[in-house]
Amino acid sequence: MNQQPTGLTILLREHREVEEHLEKAKGWIPTLQAEGAPAVDRLADELQTFAGAIKDDLALHIAHEDKALFPVLARHIGDKSGPIFVMLLEHRHMEGDQARFEAALATKDAAVLADSANKIVSVLSGHMWKEEQILFPMAQRTLSPEEWAEVEQLMGA
Repeated sequence: MNQQPTGLTILLREHREVEEHLEKAKGWIPTLQAEGAPAVDRLADELQTFAGAIKDDLALHIAHEDKALFPVLARHIGDKSGPIFVMLLEHRHMEGDQARFEAALATKDAAVLADSANKIVSVLSGHMWKEEQILFPMAQRTLSPEEWAEVEQLMGA
């Protein structure tokens, strides 16, 4: 397939949007680690923005993969082991890290905020790299135009 499928374009655009939030978090995580509780109030807007982005943008991206790309690709490569299995497992871990971040935000626990944000940044960066270097190229080589159309329909594209 020569032209990039619309579904893949959407997934990659979502990656870029999430990466913007990860880069911003890398800027305030050291402040939380160094200053603790006093930094939480000062960084309230950034922390809320990050929580919202992870809750909304990342959740949409995960839904696009879990409910559209992965089921269609799994017909070819399965999902009980291998790349899809790993991605699904990482999605569940990220949801736990997200919940931990949100709980720490509610209690203004700077240490847990910094730790959970650091985990989100680290895991998501590696996760997106694996998708872009392994899973997405595999999907592009494997899925037919009709299957990409199905992925896009499941995504609501």
